[in-house]
Amino acid sequence: MLKRKFSRLDTILIVVAALALVLVALLYSTNMQSGDEEAAKKAEVNQARIDLEQAQALSGQIDGIQAQLEEAFPSQEDANEMMFLLDQWAEDKKVEIITLSCTPGSEKLGEADYPTLLHTLEVKGKPDSVTSFLSQIFNSELATVVGKINASYPEDECIMSLEVKVYYQSS
Repeated sequence: MLKRKFSRLDTILIVVAALALVLVALLYSTNMQSGDEEAAKKAEVNQARIDLEQAQALSGQIDGIQAQLEEAFPSQEDANEMMFLLDQWAEDKKVEIITLSCTPGSEKLGEADYPTLLHTLEVKGKPDSVTSFLSQIFNSELATVVGKINASYPEDECIMSLEVKVYYQSS
């Protein structure tokens, strides 16, 4: 085996070369990290852009749904006809209206308040006639919600109390 003694100059050159290699490795690592950080920032910006586009699209959909909801509701004039319609349907179905009242109000749907007319009524008749009358209300073209139905069946009759809420367009 050869044993060679390095001169002072050789030792300095080896140390400088080793330091140069460490420096190159450090610069490469830093460059890779900054490249990774840059790529992460680009991905973050792209995701933010996509999220913004989706939010804008959803906002447009909400506006469209709000407009459709407004169109689905009858005018106040048409909503006011519900009292007449209830009376007419009761007569057609041979049902007696015992009590009928109407209370104006409003209800929040989504972020908008919509005016309502709450009709509280009690009817009496043969069970199939009362059921037919109720079907007429459910099938109404007005934007109605039927709630709080109570029925009793004394003898051969049906007495039913219910609430019918009609939504209409705000003026």
